[in-house]
Amino acid sequence: MTLVGNKCDLPESRVVSEEQGRQLAAEMGPSVGFVETSAKEGINVTKVFEDIVRNIKANDKKPKPVAGGLKVGGGKKGHRFCRIL
Repeated sequence: MTLVGNKCDLPESRVVSEEQGRQLAAEMGPSVGFVETSAKEGINVTKVFEDIVRNIKANDKKPKPVAGGLKVGGGKKGHRFCRIL
C-alpha cells in the first residue's frame, strides 16, 4: 500500500507536513510507503503509479477478468479491490 500526499507544489496551502505523512504511513504498517506528488508539475506521478502496479502484481499473481478491466486483490465481503483498465 502507498499513502500519497498530493499538491506538493503548493507549500503555502499545506495542511499536513511531509513528516506527518511519513509518520502516518509508518503507523499504518511497515509495508506502507509514502510519496508526495504534484499532478500539475508531474512530480512523482509516474513513480506512484509504477509502485502501486508493482505491489499489486507482487501480491496477486492471477488477476481475475471482470467487466471493464481486471479485478485485483480483495473481493471478499467487506474488502475493496482495484480495477486496472
